Amino acid sequence: MDSHLNETDVTEYAQDLLLETRDVGDFLNELARYSADNLSGPHGQVHCGITLLRHRSAATVASSSERALVLDELQYQFGDGPWLPSMD
Repeated sequence: MDSHLNETDVTEYAQDLLLETRDVGDFLNELARYSADNLSGPHGQVHCGITLLRHRSAATVASSSERALVLDELQYQFGDGPWLPSMD
């Protein structure tokens, strides 16, 4: 993949992906893989995880690789991860 995509390319890819995938989970997994591929480069590989926040709890719902999923689960074990807004 071209690591120098412009905004139009990304928008068109996301629209096509939305129309071609079966459900939200498939869409988000493909988006995570696409994002990681396009942000990776000669200086290193990027891993991408997409976290869904619901009712003050977080769960990884998509990832670019098994490693990204493992890293997300590890951060949850340490009580770290996405910032949860105060519901006060």
